[in-house]
Amino acid sequence: MQKSYTPANTYLIMTPDRSLLIDSGNVIQESVDLLSEALESLAVPLERLDIFVTHLHVDHFGAVEALWRPGMRVFAGTSSFREQQEDVETRFGLFFPAFDAYEQKSGVTVLPERELSYAYYTIKKDIPVIRLSEGDTLTYGPYSFRVLETPGHERCEISLWDEENGIFFAGDLILKGAYTNIYPRDFSRDDVQDYFDTLERLKTLKPSVVYMGHGSSMDTQELVDACEQARDHHQRRVNDVYRMVSRGHHDVMDIAYSFTYTGQRRRWEQYPVGFQWNMMCEIVGYLNHLVHQGKLIRRKSEQGWSFFVH
Repeated sequence: MQKSYTPANTYLIMTPDRSLLIDSGNVIQESVDLLSEALESLAVPLERLDIFVTHLHVDHFGAVEALWRPGMRVFAGTSSFREQQEDVETRFGLFFPAFDAYEQKSGVTVLPERELSYAYYTIKKDIPVIRLSEGDTLTYGPYSFRVLETPGHERCEISLWDEENGIFFAGDLILKGAYTNIYPRDFSRDDVQDYFDTLERLKTLKPSVVYMGHGSSMDTQELVDACEQARDHHQRRVNDVYRMVSRGHHDVMDIAYSFTYTGQRRRWEQYPVGFQWNMMCEIVGYLNHLVHQGKLIRRKSEQGWSFFVH
């Protein structure tokens, strides 16, 4: 099956002692080869390279497995990549049965390990991970970064803020000219509200430059504008989902099938399977947000999860 991948940014801070790579890029061989060649050309020894992982999506930490060497330190918002595997299994265990049942009605059999390998990817090698939490610091050369816990896009997402130099590494928290997705793990937390709170926090930082996981950098005003636009975008979609439930769409997949990303809806079947999965997961996040707000109630049935106006 032909797959397409969104280019992701990686950033390198070099010092004579140890260097820091911020996100490692994709697991695909082309990405791994390009990054390995770049590090070799810059004479960065892998045993003195540290990797900071903003969040556990394959396009941001996929190359860790290929790059890792004894002596390398890997920082993340989790203490073990096994926890990431548990998150993947939980997400698929909760949400995939409804997705799979809906696809089978159309005569399509979707296997996560095949069609959704991008979302299903986990690191198999037992790589030591140093968990970072709010307020931890990393210093490399003239840069001293404070770790911020910034959930929303993913629950364990962390970012780096050097207030003195005005530099912020945002991962996928905010994008320029696009909107980041929200991926709930389960129903226990309101991931949409977490993201809204993170956006408000980002607006207070006042960085000179923001380096993001995709696309070009932005300045302070662009960051504020992007945060406001992102909140408006997701709030509109929350409102759209609520209206759909009010009009009699109750099952997750019925809502996902009927939903539109733009003014003129494309047929569900016209979207790639991976895009369908992203859409369904995000709509689950919106529905769960409305449950946490007391506007909807959630019920479990043989067909999966259903939502009704409270």
